[in-house]
Amino acid sequence: MGGTGSGGARPFHTDPKQCEYCGDTYTPRGNRSKYCQECAPNRWASGLIRRYGISFKDYKQLLEEQDYCCAICSNPFRSRELPIWVPGQERVATDMHVDHDHITGWVRGILCLSCNTRLAALEDEKWHDKAEKYLAECTEVS
Repeated sequence: MGGTGSGGARPFHTDPKQCEYCGDTYTPRGNRSKYCQECAPNRWASGLIRRYGISFKDYKQLLEEQDYCCAICSNPFRSRELPIWVPGQERVATDMHVDHDHITGWVRGILCLSCNTRLAALEDEKWHDKAEKYLAECTEVS
């Protein structure tokens, strides 16, 4: 068994750091902190930067521009509460999904689950062709 012999906790460094997203100087909340509070107030928001290249502030701005509605169907999201990662949970339950181009990574907007799923199917040409073939082969029995 390894360990430091002193309880295993690493010393917490509070020296100011530069946010890897916006470049502002901030006081880190932990040893692994890379982003300031405004860009990533929690672990879920850090994932926005890693996965989509947008900060929490960018995410909120998109939602406000869309009036907290899906960018495709315009249905309002169930809650105006922004998703917050809870320790111990792998995923955040939300009906707000970041839509992005899977080739370029460009973020297009925030969608509801239904529109996000349908759009993914539309963009998958192989699946789309198979679905059309399936529908053409099916005949209604009367």
